Amino acid sequence: MANQTAKATEDIAKQIGAIQSSIAESVTAIEGIGGTIGQINEIATAIASAVEEQGAATQEISSNVQQAAQDTQEVSHTIQSVTQGGAEIRRVV
Repeated sequence: MANQTAKATEDIAKQIGAIQSSIAESVTAIEGIGGTIGQINEIATAIASAVEEQGAATQEISSNVQQAAQDTQEVSHTIQSVTQGGAEIRRVV
């Protein structure tokens, strides 16, 4: 009976050792996953920042295009006024 108890104790010790080894491997894997998640978070933050900058640049371009359109319209009106003024001067002369 003592031999059986010793054998059972040895088997249990081996199983506990295997479980501890598996737990250590799991911890290492989870740490790796945590590192990967951290990297993904950094990349996502960089992408969000780039998208925000692109949005701001697009808005600035839109504003500049609107201003250019207004300026072009003002120049067109000025040219019209000058043309009309020239025509009136010709009539008078």
